[in-house]
Amino acid sequence: EACSKVVEKGIRDVVVKMQKEFKLDKFGYGAFFHRKYPQEWKKIEKDWDQIFSKAELQVEIEIDIIRTGLINTPIIRRKSR
Repeated sequence: EACSKVVEKGIRDVVVKMQKEFKLDKFGYGAFFHRKYPQEWKKIEKDWDQIFSKAELQVEIEIDIIRTGLINTPIIRRKSR
């Protein structure tokens, strides 16, 4: 859970910076909205940048650690046969 919280905060910080500071939809929320709600998209398409920059987004992360040590060199190396 602690790992999820750290990753979640990092992602949230990047999304908010892109959204509020740069006013960019680099993660494709507009494209997702367009596919899911095509009729509504036609009404807001022209104002999407402004709408997106003020939207409140939720970030939820679920991490399952399957195995640790995958990016580190093993402490004890196996002897070659």
